[in-house]
Amino acid sequence: VKIQKSKNDLKVLFMLDATAQFPMIMNLILQKYPNLDDLMIVGFGHDGDSAYNTAWRLKNYTPKIKDENLAKHEAYKNAGKAEIYYKSVVEPTIKKIKSKYKTAQSTIFGHSFGGLFCLNALFLHTEEFDKFVCASPSLGFGNGAVLPNDLNELENLKDKNIKIILTQGEIEYQNSHINSGKNLVEFKDGLAINLEPETKFTEKILDKNDTNLNMQNKNIVSWRTVGNKSSLSMVELANKLPKDKTKYLVFKGKNHGSSVIDALNSALSE
Repeated sequence: VKIQKSKNDLKVLFMLDATAQFPMIMNLILQKYPNLDDLMIVGFGHDGDSAYNTAWRLKNYTPKIKDENLAKHEAYKNAGKAEIYYKSVVEPTIKKIKSKYKTAQSTIFGHSFGGLFCLNALFLHTEEFDKFVCASPSLGFGNGAVLPNDLNELENLKDKNIKIILTQGEIEYQNSHINSGKNLVEFKDGLAINLEPETKFTEKILDKNDTNLNMQNKNIVSWRTVGNKSSLSMVELANKLPKDKTKYLVFKGKNHGSSVIDALNSALSE
């Protein structure tokens, strides 16, 4: 936990993958927001030598698989425990923080599987947070398991006093767990995309065999090829969400991994 001293009510940022990303956000604060106050950062991480423990992330950050046959597949053997993790770890931590400190705003941040966890929290625990920063969420996981069966349910968020930020790199992986650059190129109408000045869309797609992702865990590779299809792309999801509460950010020239810092910055600045 990192607390910037303040006499005012605190803004609390709950972040997933803190083992890797806590140092990133602290360096970001030192470089860009040295006078930032009223902020508490609460990080959730996993034990082990790896910055991103893929096995634990697959288990704790992913939603329950709705397709029973898919849930039995080896690739999903230990997956789908996001609600258990939320109830046993995240929720008690939130209650403890709010009972001890006066809080003005609660934000949850996650990237990739962490972003998927944030979406799950948005749909199932809306009242718990004021801001949801879902960075490059793995939408295709479990054939879009995180999405409501009835997408019209997303309209219920229009009456909530929340802010939703969806982010991704301009260059993401074609047919992967997010959506291809082609989806971005084809996006014409609907929600305005917040881009850096003079940002241009690109149809360049990274080869799936030439990524910076850790592919050592075979289960992580397998779910990308089995049961990895979302009914919505990121753009389409953004358009389904209340437009007055949603911001969709695309980071120029960034891929899945290199967009993390930009996404963290959006959690602090938006």
